[in-house]
Amino acid sequence: MPIQRDFSSYFTAVQNTAEVRDNTKKQSYTVENTFKPLFKNGKAEVIMRFLPSHPNEFKPFIENRTHMYEYEPGKFFGCTCLEKFGISCPICDHNHKLYTCGKYTKEEAKPLRLPNPKRRFISNVYIVKNDNAPETEGNVYRFEFGIQIMDMIRNAMQGYDDPEEGKVEGYNPFDWKNGANFIYNGVQGAMGPKLDKSKFGKRRPISDKTGRELTEAEIDTIEAKIYTLDEYDKKLDQVWNSDEIRKRFAKKVGYRLFEKFDGTPEAVLPLPDEIPGTTEAVASVTESITNAAQETVQTAAPEVDVFAEAAANATKTVKPTKAKVAKAQAEDDFFDNLEKGEGEEA
Repeated sequence: MPIQRDFSSYFTAVQNTAEVRDNTKKQSYTVENTFKPLFKNGKAEVIMRFLPSHPNEFKPFIENRTHMYEYEPGKFFGCTCLEKFGISCPICDHNHKLYTCGKYTKEEAKPLRLPNPKRRFISNVYIVKNDNAPETEGNVYRFEFGIQIMDMIRNAMQGYDDPEEGKVEGYNPFDWKNGANFIYNGVQGAMGPKLDKSKFGKRRPISDKTGRELTEAEIDTIEAKIYTLDEYDKKLDQVWNSDEIRKRFAKKVGYRLFEKFDGTPEAVLPLPDEIPGTTEAVASVTESITNAAQETVQTAAPEVDVFAEAAANATKTVKPTKAKVAKAQAEDDFFDNLEKGEGEEA
């Protein structure tokens, strides 16, 4: 019989994903044993089941947020968004202040804007039916997805109005007995798969592709295959802090955050040649950063979270400017459009 969990805690975890607003340790964030829908003739339809957390873990998913900025063609600066940890993020602050410095209209500000964080989630899924790759049926995988699918999970938990079903009460889609299958319906587009027709089905116990409800013994077998996720969840002590982000941005890009539109350059010390504890981690991702970032921009495939390399070529002199403190609304940018068009699943 599957291990009982306090499913009520899932609601808080999912609700927290609605908030949008390195002392790096060597660690690989390449997700192993992932499920990637196979497209044939530009389409992929998969019936899957989101699974509860691993018995040793609390949440049934993890979230990472990454800023990726192409400051020159083929050259990228990347960092973790600190707002994930409830901390002020200098990249987000740059965007907030840009729209309140009083120097630009909305249209004039856009070219100076930095990309919003790309948000990626990982969960365990059970593949119920997959005609394009039947060998995956009945197996458990890690599944990486974006904010559009997370919004569907949140709506399922909160309840929603369905044009055919009427008012649908909130439920826990991760529940073995009272959850629901997720129907992944993807159509390839210029910016990546469009998932507008994806949805949760009716609530039902977990079953096989014929609709037969799985026995307790079969559920136990599936539960024993659930993967841990915590190792892919970036921790605060594994990412650059605010000051390091500002220093590395200036050294890599050639000017400081806020310099072009508002305030004097921030009082940050020059970046040392090496920050203790970061050299190995930076070296381990340097080779993959360009390919990962280009894949995100060109095909909107699942994002690989990376850190910017420590070495930088830009050494331009910073011109002093004057600071104002303000808040502003985030505007749509290219990365947002990828998510709305669901350039996320592949």
